[in-house]
Amino acid sequence: MYYIVNMHRTSLSTSNRSCCHESYQIEIPNALKQAVVSDKPVKGLTHNFYRYPARFSPEFAREAILAFTKSKDCVIDPFVGGGTTIVESLALGRRAIGIDINSLAYFTSLVKTTPLSKQDICSIAEWAEKVMELDPRDTTANIRYQEDVFKNIPPNIAWFLLMATDMASNLRFARQRRFAKCAIIRTGQLMLDCQSSIPSLTKVKATFIQLLDNMVEGINDFVELVQSNNIPKYKISSMRQLFLGSSDSSIVDKIQDLAPIKPSLVLTSPPYPNIHVLYNKWQILGRRETTAHYSLASIKDGHGPSYYTMGSRSQRGLEYYFQNIFQVFLNLRKLITSNAIVVQLVAFPDEDSVKAQYLSMMDMAGYELLNFPNANVSETVSRTVPNRRWYTYYHEKQLSSRELLMIHRVKFDGSPNMVRNSW
Repeated sequence: MYYIVNMHRTSLSTSNRSCCHESYQIEIPNALKQAVVSDKPVKGLTHNFYRYPARFSPEFAREAILAFTKSKDCVIDPFVGGGTTIVESLALGRRAIGIDINSLAYFTSLVKTTPLSKQDICSIAEWAEKVMELDPRDTTANIRYQEDVFKNIPPNIAWFLLMATDMASNLRFARQRRFAKCAIIRTGQLMLDCQSSIPSLTKVKATFIQLLDNMVEGINDFVELVQSNNIPKYKISSMRQLFLGSSDSSIVDKIQDLAPIKPSLVLTSPPYPNIHVLYNKWQILGRRETTAHYSLASIKDGHGPSYYTMGSRSQRGLEYYFQNIFQVFLNLRKLITSNAIVVQLVAFPDEDSVKAQYLSMMDMAGYELLNFPNANVSETVSRTVPNRRWYTYYHEKQLSSRELLMIHRVKFDGSPNMVRNSW
């Protein structure tokens, strides 16, 4: 654990009075710098329950939490995505709050952080045995499905995934049903999403049972690690709060009513301005898109891609993006402590003008970019992220696969700067 924010006060004279101004410098621990640029594969605990697009690494989340919080502090992620911040916060003995507008993000974050009992695991194992016995030649097992949703998925695989889902719906408890359905959509994702060929049903079944075993092992490892940080198993769920929706006034009010302590760290990777990420779709054999995984998880989608990226890939979309993200960070001010730190990984299609707009937005929302002793570390600590399906409006300046580390704190005067402009 680090406390690395050093405050330096300097006196500024004015015509009427002298006032005290605080400037802040921080030294980023080497472990955090290395975590930003690390290319280690994502693994361990429950992180591979689902491969959520544009997620940051558990290693980065872990080092940021260690650097800026202490035990029992609270961490908030307003763009929770795959739940990496929540998992790592709990694993380190912190409280956690996650918010996202994507029902899939809410679903996977919930599954990743919900402990299972021995009886839960036995029930899921019995369900899995029946799933492995499924045979598409058994005409009595056929079920109807929405052809428009599953049209790009091979019929035999769609049948298997749907039958497994239908059987999972008979499990007794909601946590069992969610866990089982998460295993189903993870299987479908691994077998179909961005693959160059369609696997056999035999391979799909083998992958399913192996993934399920890995998931059970992962949730047990997660619980064990949380317990090692003095959080009993029965308290794990109460240590995290997950909210489906945008960070608007209604969500903020709920959090204020329910959260026992204010978050001292905002750790997130927001949607990137003017960069299109397929948060809600799989791609089958190229660009054949599907949202079948929402139906398999028994959750709703119903939104276009720009809904999840907070704006389309156009100049008007960029303006709409900044209106939205400004409001998110402005609302966060009501939830976090007066000296909270904001750590972000963000990619920009244009690291000059668009990044400048982003920093201006943060300033107007009431946050200041921290100064670093050795040059502009916030500009140089970055990582190039391979194998991402990102599309950007600024084709000639496409640097969008490079994420930049930015660290802010709440302004000392405690108020947003609304003088110059308004988003």
